[in-house]
Amino acid sequence: MQPLGYTYLLQELEIELPKLGIELYQGKGNRDQKVNYGHTVTKYLAANKSSKINVPAQLEMAIKHQGIRLQYIAMVYDKIDVAELTKFVKERQLSKIRRAMWFLFEWLTGERLDIKDLKSTGYVNLLDPQFYFTRDNGNKCPRTKIINNMLGNRQCCPMIRKTGIVGTLDMDKTLADAEEKLKDLNRYISTDQIGRSLNYLYLKETKSSTEIEREDSSQSKTSRFYQVLKTAGSIPLTKQRLITIQNQIVPTSRGDTDYRKDEIWVGESMREMGGGTYENYHYIAPKKECVSDMMNGLLEMHNALLHEPNIPPLVHATAVSFMFVYIHPFSDGNGRTHRYLIHDILKSRSPKNNFIVPVSSAILNNMSEYDRVLETVSKPVMALIQYESCDKTDSIEILSDNRHLYQFPDLTEHLIFIHKMMHIAFSEDLLNEIFYVIMFDSVKKSFNETFDLSEKRLGQLINVLLQNEGKFSNTKRKKFQQEYTDEELNQMETFAVEAIGLIKAFKSSLAKVDTSEDRERSEVAP
Repeated sequence: MQPLGYTYLLQELEIELPKLGIELYQGKGNRDQKVNYGHTVTKYLAANKSSKINVPAQLEMAIKHQGIRLQYIAMVYDKIDVAELTKFVKERQLSKIRRAMWFLFEWLTGERLDIKDLKSTGYVNLLDPQFYFTRDNGNKCPRTKIINNMLGNRQCCPMIRKTGIVGTLDMDKTLADAEEKLKDLNRYISTDQIGRSLNYLYLKETKSSTEIEREDSSQSKTSRFYQVLKTAGSIPLTKQRLITIQNQIVPTSRGDTDYRKDEIWVGESMREMGGGTYENYHYIAPKKECVSDMMNGLLEMHNALLHEPNIPPLVHATAVSFMFVYIHPFSDGNGRTHRYLIHDILKSRSPKNNFIVPVSSAILNNMSEYDRVLETVSKPVMALIQYESCDKTDSIEILSDNRHLYQFPDLTEHLIFIHKMMHIAFSEDLLNEIFYVIMFDSVKKSFNETFDLSEKRLGQLINVLLQNEGKFSNTKRKKFQQEYTDEELNQMETFAVEAIGLIKAFKSSLAKVDTSEDRERSEVAP
C-alpha cells in the first residue's frame, strides 16, 4: 500500500514521531473506507493521477485529510527542500492550503520563502473553527493573507481539536449548571451553610492536590496551599505572580526566585538486583535554556485568551495549566501550581462565581486516567529524547533538541479529561458537601432541643451517625453507652435517620426538576 500524507512524510524523511489517530494510504475505490485499529483510523483514498508523490504534495494532502499538526509540520520543515516547497506554493499561490503551508514555514522557521506578498485576495483563517478551538481575534499576516487564529504562539501553541467526543461536549455547561444549581439551593439553605460547604471544599481541594503528589498533607503544607487557593483569580498571572505562588506552595528552603536553571524530571528511585538504585524517569522536562521563552509564550497565550470571550473557560484552563506542567518551570511545586491554575483561570473568566469545584479530589479518585492523559505527551517525549544521567551528581544532560514536542502538543484528550473531572467534582463533591451540611444542621437543631451537649461532643456524635447512614455501629454504641442510655442513643439515631431521609427526598425532587427541564428542552430543539 502506498502511504500518503503524514504517514508518507514520516517514512520518507525518516522522522520519528508517534502515530496520529488517522493513518492515510492509497486504496482502490472512489470513496473513503475507515478501519479501526485500536485508537487509530486507517483512511484509504482513491488513486488520483494528478496527485504527486513528493514531500510538498504529501504535506498538502496531510493538511487536507489529517489536519494541521504542528509537531509534524515543524519536523518536516527541518528536512524539506526549500526550493521545492517554494515552487510548489507558487504553482497555486491562492490555494488556502498552500498559503497555510507558506505561512507555517515562515512562522515556524523564521525564514522567508522567495515569494512575493499577496495583494489582491482576501484573508482566510489558518484553522477551521469547525474542527479546532480557535481565537476570534487572530493575527493577520499581510504577506500570506492568513489569519493566525491558533490558541498560542511560536513558543507555546497547544492544539485542541473538536473531534470525536469533544464535538458533543458543551464546554460552558458544567460551570453554568453548577452556578444555577447553587442559586436554586440558596432558596432552601442559608448563606452560612453554603459558605461552610465551600470552605470545606477548599480544604478538600488542598488535601487532594497534595496527595496527588504522593506527599504527606502536613498542617503547614495544607495551610499554605489553602491560602493560595483562596486568592485564585484575584491577581493577574505574571512571572512574578507564578513565583509568588510557587513560594507559598513549597517549603521556604525549596522556593525559587526565578525559573529553574537546571534540568528537571519526574521519576522515582528503583532498587537494582545487586542492592544499588537507579532512577526510573517517567518524564524529562524541556531544556533549561528553553524554559524562559516557553513561559513567556505561555503567559502571552493566557493574556490573549482572556480577551477571547468565545473560547470556553475550560479550554483556556486546559491549555494553560497543562502547558505549565509540561514545561515544569520550577524546581518544585509544579503539579500543585498546575492544578491551582485551573481554578485561577476559571475564576478569572467567571469572577461572579463564588464557589470552587474540587477538581483535584476528582483527579485523585481517577489517577490512572490522569496518568494516561499525561502520558499522551510524556511517552512520546521519553521515546524520542536523548540524554545522559550522572548518578554522582543526581543530574542529567539532554543531548537532543525536541522542543517541538513541548511547544506544540495536542491537548484534546486533556480537555476531555478536565471536563469529566469538573462534572464529577460538582455532581459528587460539591453538592454532597452542601447536602451534608444541611443534614448536620438539621440533626444539630434536634439534638439541641433534646440534649444538653458541648459543641465538641455534639459534632462528634452527629458525624459518627451521618457517616453510617444514621446508625451507631456496635463498637461506637458500646463506647457511648458509658455516657448515654439506650433510649437516648436510639433517639439520636432517629433524628439522624429522619434528616438523611429528608435530604434523599430533596435530592430526588431536584433530579425530577432537572429531568423535566431536559425533556422540555429536547422537545423544542430542532
